[in-house]
Amino acid sequence: MPERFDAVVIGLGAMGAATLDALASKGMHVLGIDQYAPPHDLGSTHGETRATRLAVGEGDAYVPLVRRSHQRWRELEADLDEPLLEQCGFLTIDTTGGESCVHGAAGFFERTVAIAQRHRIRHELLDGVSLRSRFPAFAAPAESRGYFEPEGGLVYVERAVAALLRSAERQGAMLRFGCRYLGHRPDGAGARIETRSGRIDAGALVIAAGPWLPTIAPSALGGVRLYRQLLHWFGAPRDAKVGLADLPVFLWLHGRGAEDFFYGFPDVGSGVKLATEQYRATTLDPSSVDRTVTRDEIADFEDRHIDGRIEPPLEYRRSAACLYSVSPDAHFIIDRLANDDPAIIISACSGHGFKHAPAIGELVAAAVAEAMPLPTDFARTRAALAVPT
Repeated sequence: MPERFDAVVIGLGAMGAATLDALASKGMHVLGIDQYAPPHDLGSTHGETRATRLAVGEGDAYVPLVRRSHQRWRELEADLDEPLLEQCGFLTIDTTGGESCVHGAAGFFERTVAIAQRHRIRHELLDGVSLRSRFPAFAAPAESRGYFEPEGGLVYVERAVAALLRSAERQGAMLRFGCRYLGHRPDGAGARIETRSGRIDAGALVIAAGPWLPTIAPSALGGVRLYRQLLHWFGAPRDAKVGLADLPVFLWLHGRGAEDFFYGFPDVGSGVKLATEQYRATTLDPSSVDRTVTRDEIADFEDRHIDGRIEPPLEYRRSAACLYSVSPDAHFIIDRLANDDPAIIISACSGHGFKHAPAIGELVAAAVAEAMPLPTDFARTRAALAVPT
């Protein structure tokens, strides 16, 4: 006889782990499966730290999500005695004169400020002189503009995923690693799931497989693209003020193009982490992405982004590759897989999803357990996701 659960979650990165935790908190008999052993470094949820900010320039719909996620990180910290969220501040620097574009949102700096004002998010606006004085690590020119949000900061990625899974287990969830999902079909009011470890019956199914989701559901996610992204860590001189007490998480907008920005984190033990995003080369198979970072790629990043902008001399240490699954409009997809299918899909998070994971997990759990509607902002049927025929 197949095993039977109230709900099964496929993929236990940030979104899947958060959903499993939220389902377990409702007293449901739930199972989470992953083909690897999360937290791992083979998908989109790794790299030591992820940024979090309340004034999300991508849109107003994200503000309540990140607010609730901050609350949930603090609850988990108290429950598990594990530091997860560092509110060291978030700084956006704009040297484009208002012509930046991030995740498809033009005028990103202005959008961020407007959202902060609408939602009464604490912030300060800084000119170039104030930026240089307050944050000497940044060689900000006089015409720079700065937005500083004291409640922003970072979340420890692997630690946070492990905490969500531990919380789910404490509440009765079962975890199964090294278990590969092969497919499912509707079965009565639920789903019959095939895995390499056997068949599972579930009243509800959530698929949060990150970069593997487009291959699982090509008809629903045909417009989603996978992009290999690089993360870099650098050492700084001992007297450089680049720790949590001195350096905020930051985003520096320095050009008009979709790749003309970089972001960074204070040194929390491994060095100053810096990265950007690329949208030129797609990846077809998430299981065979090139994890090797070449010297040319490192030099290109240094030349295009760091040189002339960061004051302490930085010494390269290491790099890592990860994957972004990106929708055509750079917004999330959280919806039923199809009108006649019991599965809910969570993807693509388009490079800015991690900070929202706990709140998204709760939204999806409410849809499963209480038949609450999913947010229409992230529907798979929205016009921007239509694939030309």
